[in-house]
Amino acid sequence: MNVLAITRPARALVHCLPLALALTTAGLSARAPAATPTAGGGPFEMEEIVVTGTREARVWEAPRSVAVITADDIARSTSGNLVDLLAREANVNLRSFFGHDKFAGVDIRGMGDTFSSNVLVLVDGVRLNEVDLSGADFSSIPLDQVERIEVIRGANAVRYGSGAVGGVINIRTRRAGEQPSANARVSAGSFDTYTTALDLGGGYRGFSANVDAAYHDTDGFRDNGAFRKKDGALELRYDHADWLSAYVRAALHEDAYGIPGPIPRADLERSAKARQAAAAPDDAGETLDRRYRAGLEIDLGRFGHIQGLARHRNRTNRFVVGYTPLVNVRDQRSAIESVMRNYEGTWTLPYALLGHDHELVLGFDTMSADYERRENGRGLVDRSRARVGRVGQHGGFVGSRWSLPLDVAVDLGYRHDRFRVDRREEALRRVCDIELVDNVVETTVFVEVFPGFSVPVIVPVTVTLPVETNCRGELAVTPAQRERWRNEAWEAGLSWQPRNWLTAYLSWHRSFRNPNVDELALASSDLRPQQGEHWELGVRVRGDGRFEAALALFRMTVDDEIFYGFDPGTGLDVNFNLDQGTERHGVELELKGQLTRTLRGWLNASYLDARLAETGALEPAVPRNRTDTFIPLVPRDKLAAGLEWQPHARLTLTTAVTYTGTRYDGNDFSNDQYDKLDAYHVVDAKLRWQGDGYAIGAAVSNLTDAVYATAGYSGTVYPMPPRSVMLELALHL
Repeated sequence: MNVLAITRPARALVHCLPLALALTTAGLSARAPAATPTAGGGPFEMEEIVVTGTREARVWEAPRSVAVITADDIARSTSGNLVDLLAREANVNLRSFFGHDKFAGVDIRGMGDTFSSNVLVLVDGVRLNEVDLSGADFSSIPLDQVERIEVIRGANAVRYGSGAVGGVINIRTRRAGEQPSANARVSAGSFDTYTTALDLGGGYRGFSANVDAAYHDTDGFRDNGAFRKKDGALELRYDHADWLSAYVRAALHEDAYGIPGPIPRADLERSAKARQAAAAPDDAGETLDRRYRAGLEIDLGRFGHIQGLARHRNRTNRFVVGYTPLVNVRDQRSAIESVMRNYEGTWTLPYALLGHDHELVLGFDTMSADYERRENGRGLVDRSRARVGRVGQHGGFVGSRWSLPLDVAVDLGYRHDRFRVDRREEALRRVCDIELVDNVVETTVFVEVFPGFSVPVIVPVTVTLPVETNCRGELAVTPAQRERWRNEAWEAGLSWQPRNWLTAYLSWHRSFRNPNVDELALASSDLRPQQGEHWELGVRVRGDGRFEAALALFRMTVDDEIFYGFDPGTGLDVNFNLDQGTERHGVELELKGQLTRTLRGWLNASYLDARLAETGALEPAVPRNRTDTFIPLVPRDKLAAGLEWQPHARLTLTTAVTYTGTRYDGNDFSNDQYDKLDAYHVVDAKLRWQGDGYAIGAAVSNLTDAVYATAGYSGTVYPMPPRSVMLELALHL
């Protein structure tokens, strides 16, 4: 893969490779539901509890745009992995490089190519995002382990700090319970894809345990697209009465994958063989990710509720990009190693004042991480190098909710945050000793015999010359560089519920994002955090648990947004802050309803206008006064809809279609350098029979065999999979 030819996206790809370049399942929903879904099910997601801002709240009363994907939603869905499942939500756009979730993510509200640093992904409230450009590795969370997913659009920086700009995704895993349970699943499908998963759980007298294990193997739809992974998780929990809960959880993820690279834009429409071809037939990588977590909850009654959390993560990724047979593969291997530690605590205190119930939340969180990225092994002189860094972030926040007369509620929150990073670079340089050596050389001189006549004469001359001796490789270390920043975040929300079926809200938020380790390694001298301001106006309507609708209008402006591009001051491509702000505004519509006794449907639509206020520092050919260019890879319009037909209590047929509009090439900041990526629509279908203790399913992805790509840079694209089929058998006890 020609990394230099596609500038920033390729650079981001290289940084993400050890986290993000493998192949995962392209098939059926991976979770066995706890209960059979019914066509006339109970209320929709608005009764769900999510963390919106500093506190937990019902979706119905949250002063922001929120979606909740429940266990039944996952069981009925046509999606086979997390990113495909999330991409059906309003203003959540899929970004996939190899048609699977190993190197894939979702962009919320048009953050563009920096979505991995501006969309925060949590697992049970703990960051999955890394401290570099790689973002979150969705493939390390099997769908079998997921109980619920919360999608909070817009800023949530008061609660979660840096990076909670475009949105927050909180993935809730299944908890251990006292009731014995056993679930197993096997599936097989296109591209020699096979998956097995096992879940066991049970407990006694407050103690419970849950074990998850999964194995996935596929050849992939492209050459050099093979992927194999193993996942396992163990959770031990203790619940005492209604006031104490404690748990520990350990999770392991291992994988090995090929890296096929992009293809020329012309090959996308040429033929299936051209789409399957690998630009890099020998590039590959592997991942080892170990996560440990412990949590404690104490209910103190009228003195409030206390939560504590500790997490340790150790991640190692090794990969080869740009393989050549002329060099030992050991000297071409690059690696990223990181160790991250998180600690946080919150105290929620309810109280009554002037006849109304209120709530106060106090909290803190701290994160530290050690990071090392090595390129081209350790022994190649003038090629082997390393970037080493240590990151620390510490924050405290306070929030409150006041219930006022006339069915009005006010939410307020504030965070103070400190960030530090220490980094250095190491490189193996060729160093030689210099020795002065006398050499006798012969030279020709002309001797004048008599006036006007000379003859050549060869004479020896001693010359002292410097000579390199004892040449060797020595590690050159740059002086340590340190950055320190302080940030603040604010939020204010107003919600009004004049009827039990209607809620209206208005909210304002202030967000921030610190540069990550990779961005600081190649940055302008004054790179600093970005700041964002967010406004949102929305309304929700529901009717007896059989219908719900939500409409949200939003506007986001970001000052000093961090981008990668041409710096006229240095003549280099670096990370820098835009001189002027960026602006994003749009609308999101969500509808769900029980259409008939056996037919259920949903629809969401979104419109997004995402623009760069000034592009002169991004492209040298663009005048600095050029304004209002659209942010690359952000579609202006998106539509998703689905129908679930249940003609029999045990049989469900689900269909879903997703339409995504045109987008500018990932390197086309001036909007006139490359052809746009075409709009596309994808249709999926799934048939499922739920028996007593078992379920049989068949799913077809990309039913119409659409040819499309979700990402492309400088005239190259990453093709998505053609039509594929998956069969599944699940057993439940």
